[in-house]
Amino acid sequence: MIPEDPADIDEDYVQAVVDALFAVDAKATEIFVTTGELDEEGIEYLEAIYIGDELEQQIDVWSDLVGCEATDQVLAGVNFGTRFSA
Repeated sequence: MIPEDPADIDEDYVQAVVDALFAVDAKATEIFVTTGELDEEGIEYLEAIYIGDELEQQIDVWSDLVGCEATDQVLAGVNFGTRFSA
């Protein structure tokens, strides 16, 4: 919940927001890597945290990466459940 009083926005609140953003990004990453496609569900996760040019750049980057053998090798050992959960 967003504090009504800006004075209530403290370090813990900011950390919780950043953690939530990372969790959504990690979910999109997990979907793209496990499906090997620029899948609509993964794009919806990106749309939840990015807008405008940054959203377009994220989609462009993932378009280049999904299905790429080098990307598959780098991400093969990633455990998406270790730090974040969406």
